[in-house]
Amino acid sequence: KIRNIVKNGVITNQLLFEEDLYIITVAAQILGIDVKDISLKKQRLPITSRKELKISFNDIGNLLNIQKAETINIIYNDIINKVLDNKIINEEKSLKEYILKVWK
Repeated sequence: KIRNIVKNGVITNQLLFEEDLYIITVAAQILGIDVKDISLKKQRLPITSRKELKISFNDIGNLLNIQKAETINIIYNDIINKVLDNKIINEEKSLKEYILKVWK
């Protein structure tokens, strides 16, 4: 994992969300990135777990009348990435509006 992070040379919000902080800090040190900056960036993430997302997997399926888990998972991951990139506010109304606009 560390090799892949170093190879890519970038520590994204998605990476901070998904990976263990220790792995990211080691990669950051190798890349010459200040560990304090990484720690602050992780603390400032809009969400730190999937449970914090203000819409559930089932809500998405019901909203779009979709039952196929693979499709819902694609939408769910898209929403997580948009929230992590601060492109959508993590509020139920905003998330539903985005889903209906983009995925309907």
